[in-house]
Amino acid sequence: MECALATLMTLQSHSWQEQIVDHMKSWSDLISTRRSKEFITQDTFKMLQNVLTYCALTLALCTQAQNGETLYNQLAYQDAIDKYEAQLKKKSGDANTMYQLATAYRLNNETGEAEKWYEQAVQYSGTKEASFYYAQMLLMNGKPKKAKKWFVNYQTTLVGDEAEWVEEYVKLCNNVENGSVDIKNYEVMPVIFNSNSLDFSPIYFKEKIAFVSNREGRKGARNYNDSWTSNGYTDLFLTDLANGNSVTTFSKKLNTPLHEGSAVYDDQNKVFYYTGNNAAKGRQREDSDNNIRLQLFSATELGDTWDKPVKLNFNNDNYSYCHPALSADGKKMIFASDQPGGYGGMDLWMVEKSGESWSAPKNLGSTINTSGNEVFPFITTQDLLYFASNYHPGYGGLDIFQSTNNGLVWTQPLNVGIPINSSKDDFGLITKDDLVSGYLSSNRGGEDDIFSFQHQGVKQLNIQIINCITNEPIESALVTVQGNDQLIYQLESDADGKVHFAPINGISEYTVSASSVDYSTSDDCPGLATISALKPGLVILGLREGDPMPETSNLNLCGTVINKECNFLLPNTEVTIINLCNGTKHRVTTNKEGQFDFPLQQNCKYRVEVKKQYFDPVVTMFETKEGIVDCFDLPIELKSNVDLRDPSLGFDGGNQILLTSGAVIELYNVYFDLNKFDIRRDAIKELNWIKSILEDNPDIIVEIGAHTDARATYEYNITLSENRAKAIKTWLIKNDIDASRLKFKGYGETLLKNECTDGISCSEMEHQRNRRVEFRILQMNGKVVVSKEWQQYQR
Repeated sequence: MECALATLMTLQSHSWQEQIVDHMKSWSDLISTRRSKEFITQDTFKMLQNVLTYCALTLALCTQAQNGETLYNQLAYQDAIDKYEAQLKKKSGDANTMYQLATAYRLNNETGEAEKWYEQAVQYSGTKEASFYYAQMLLMNGKPKKAKKWFVNYQTTLVGDEAEWVEEYVKLCNNVENGSVDIKNYEVMPVIFNSNSLDFSPIYFKEKIAFVSNREGRKGARNYNDSWTSNGYTDLFLTDLANGNSVTTFSKKLNTPLHEGSAVYDDQNKVFYYTGNNAAKGRQREDSDNNIRLQLFSATELGDTWDKPVKLNFNNDNYSYCHPALSADGKKMIFASDQPGGYGGMDLWMVEKSGESWSAPKNLGSTINTSGNEVFPFITTQDLLYFASNYHPGYGGLDIFQSTNNGLVWTQPLNVGIPINSSKDDFGLITKDDLVSGYLSSNRGGEDDIFSFQHQGVKQLNIQIINCITNEPIESALVTVQGNDQLIYQLESDADGKVHFAPINGISEYTVSASSVDYSTSDDCPGLATISALKPGLVILGLREGDPMPETSNLNLCGTVINKECNFLLPNTEVTIINLCNGTKHRVTTNKEGQFDFPLQQNCKYRVEVKKQYFDPVVTMFETKEGIVDCFDLPIELKSNVDLRDPSLGFDGGNQILLTSGAVIELYNVYFDLNKFDIRRDAIKELNWIKSILEDNPDIIVEIGAHTDARATYEYNITLSENRAKAIKTWLIKNDIDASRLKFKGYGETLLKNECTDGISCSEMEHQRNRRVEFRILQMNGKVVVSKEWQQYQR
């Protein structure tokens, strides 16, 4: 876990050229050919390295092997490495042993040693694939220039499509060298429920995440490890994202002493499909080579438990079936298998459900499947297919690709790009929102771990303002950009009618509106759009040329502006009202009670811009419709961008407070002695004011929230603030306020008003800003305005 985090931090700190090289440091196993059964098995089960992690969690049951080749054929690569190295000490020029040793290292992801021995193999071995794998090892170890030379060397031994295919990797080496690989704007981070063991293949299970691991708590036999890497067997586990990411065994009934692997849950029919070794009632079923193959099983949910697992009807004991994925209706399943009739090692196949059984498997075809391995499919609710492949042109051993079916054929797979893909094995992707966010599995940090990903938005959003009748651009149009109910930008269009702006971190959706002299809006030319920072492209805003519409006075805008932090009504605030029907603009100011009014036109859209010193500006929009008469009520909240209670500002906050359900009233001058929670005399005035409000408004129910600064431990501050909030509640009860109307909570240092957190040097006044008592109105009928003089900090 720590290594994975360190790797990601290093990538972020590198230059863009270094990032690309770092991302491209692993190219193991990008190709397999359809020659011998032995070769397909090796290449297929490479994806299963680290306890048969990938598609063929097959158990080799051979023991007492006497030489490297026997161990190699039994998939016991670590033991084979020891034997091969001993053999080479006796016979240093054995070309076949060099090649097999290099391949064993490659399949165990020991890329440095693999590069070393492939370098020897290309000199002595006649195996042409040695050049290709040597190039892969060079590229994954950060040597793209030398890798390109050996890709070209391998290319000379090929003709036709295969030669063109290798040319894609030559081009990729060039891109890595010149820094032209596109790095998409995602944050990819290891999840906190990873362990020090293998964790991979997450799936959505109700509101939780199920996954595969060989961590502590597994049911697999502790003294009987997988012969590939000497790691323990894998089980299914479950993490509760809403409950501190706690991890539990998925099901004692479904987990067995052997391997359980990738799964999918049919939420509609409450059926769980999963991968497991071919065993039933304690009896292991072997293929013709004495291997226990993978099979697909189903189990129906029965309350808090599961029905007896059932092996799906299309399984065959002689082949592996794994990685189930379901369509949204649960009627189609795509999975990986090495059964005959495919194109290479592992292919993707589809079956359809008919009653309680499934149809015969149908290969997805040559657009999806290759002579390599296609595994770990996932189907979205929009029927997009994501899968992993080590043959389609990519950045590492396994890369993740996307395809869709247009009803007849599958589209050409698209690589989802870096950093979702890396130079290592990336697989098992799941997403609910078209790749905006989700989870994937990767060994980019060393061992297999689960990573979350979140799109951080495009780097620039582009808008063009046009005459929606002639499609000509409008120069000098005013474009307002709003996000999270805040004014972000005000821009002017250039000669091409275009404006550009960079999205703000944390804001993924923006409302953009345009206005211009002599232009108006209409239903077909609204001049308004909502755009996503997660989707690139040019957004067009249309305006209609024409005379302004006449103002009417039978409907008025009735606005109120308040200080969001403490609900004080804000006088002398500038308000600009723009009629989007005709582009006219008017300015008004609020009165001493923070109110303003303005005549409106029916069936029009308006933009309102509000500005005041010491506050962030706000832009809001509304539309008048038939049926609205007299007054259109518009409350507006402004958030301060400075400490308003600092006397040096001389800010006059007014003396009117708006009370309504959800309002928060801050009492800055309710103080406590250091490390104490007794009510001091200088707090009585403030508490009496709260008491009078509660007496005058008997329907009000409040929460008393106490806050501290960050200068003690977290636990101490929580306890201290709870005691202080409780002390205020006790005082109010003693002064005849019904206890049922009073809730209390200590927030400690969790909701600081500024940046004065642990380790940050701050003034005493800045710390005092965080020490406060708040009354939050939980329940109230209607609205009330009360008087209270603005108070600054006591010196």
